[in-house]
Amino acid sequence: MNVRQMLTGNMQNVVYEMGYARPDGHMLWLKVTRSLVWHPQGFPLYFFSWIEDLTLQQRCEQERDVLLACEQAARTAAQQAVEQTQSLSTMLQAIFKNVADGIVVYDRDGVVLHINAAARTLLELGQEADCLGKTYADLFEGYKRYDEAMELIPWKSFPSHPCCRRSRSRSLAFLICACIFLPDMNAI
Repeated sequence: MNVRQMLTGNMQNVVYEMGYARPDGHMLWLKVTRSLVWHPQGFPLYFFSWIEDLTLQQRCEQERDVLLACEQAARTAAQQAVEQTQSLSTMLQAIFKNVADGIVVYDRDGVVLHINAAARTLLELGQEADCLGKTYADLFEGYKRYDEAMELIPWKSFPSHPCCRRSRSRSLAFLICACIFLPDMNAI
């Protein structure tokens, strides 16, 4: 059909791509360009064709498509992970704020990172901003800490075991302190 159009002068050249299965099973991709060469007096002389091997280009395009699909899948997975993390963070923050138990989160140096309202009420501490960044020693300055046998607890071991303390109002408050070390998120 294209040859007939070229012979009638309706088409200058034809370009098409085709694939051949090689005997080893791999595909050979070719780009064929065919032109009709005309005599100056207006009759066709011969067809001129050239063939380009597109196998490497096709393979690169396929690999690029696979890599783009992998990148898109990774972006989608990362976005889902961010959304799940945000959802979990929101849920944990709500629990942290509304739980009746006092919770104090501090780093390995004893510096307070988070403290909920229940902890501030139970421990007779001020506003959250007044507690964050301080150490346990700073927060409980002036208080004495005792174990169950009413033995004084040195600061270096507080708050790693159960204790009681005498509050500013002179009442005796019993606290159960648990020390759970979390991984250092900055090091991950």
